[in-house]
Amino acid sequence: MPYNKNYTKTIGKGNINMSDFKYVFGPIPSRRLGRSLGISPLPKKTCNYSCIYCQLGRTDKMTNKRQEFYKTEDIIAEFKQYLKDSDKFDIVTVVGEGEPTLAANLGELVVALKALTDKPVAVITNGALLSDPQVREELCHADMVLPSLDAYNQEISKKIDRPYGTIRFEEEFEGLKKFTHMYEGELWLEIMLVDGINDDEQSILKFQELLKELKLDIPFSLKIARKLQKKGYQIKDTLDVEELEKQLCQLHAKV
Repeated sequence: MPYNKNYTKTIGKGNINMSDFKYVFGPIPSRRLGRSLGISPLPKKTCNYSCIYCQLGRTDKMTNKRQEFYKTEDIIAEFKQYLKDSDKFDIVTVVGEGEPTLAANLGELVVALKALTDKPVAVITNGALLSDPQVREELCHADMVLPSLDAYNQEISKKIDRPYGTIRFEEEFEGLKKFTHMYEGELWLEIMLVDGINDDEQSILKFQELLKELKLDIPFSLKIARKLQKKGYQIKDTLDVEELEKQLCQLHAKV
């Protein structure tokens, strides 16, 4: 989720110049989440995917190794500073401009954020590291988790997500399945449909088969996004997505 750090807004006690903040950004209006206050636990474009639909373009720092990029206390200190001037947000979203589960202190961070606000804390993730039991355990601290499922096999994952070399779709999906059965918070699964890659009838049937294995609350979300930067690809338009969502939801409701 890209953001503008040179963002100034009059809230609460006075002007908040977001260019003064390194880890906190927004709030950003979100159709799904309301006014979302972002928390970035890692440097820009640090990810284990390089998705063809990413607003930021290709990933600069491809890695699948978890590490503490920024100290939890530094992020929390900045969050406290923000709270001094404003509480006008609906949700705190740990996302940044990369994959937040790469932050080894993610669980600690979520717990610390929740201790400072009565607003829900969410994590948006591509789901690649859900194969790691530690990551699944840490995500259980969040009030809401929004994982992605853009593919139904390794071939499609390579075309859309372009994952780090050692990531295997089967392991990733198995982790997602385990997480949906253990997580007690609100879970929104996001499926990005890309014209000509994963939007045909056969693909929808394959997604339907995968959804049978997951424990999900309805409705889940089929993500509708902007036009792709990469020439030759585009996200399905709203009308197409609504029909496909209806098909998937009808199937999932029977499971």
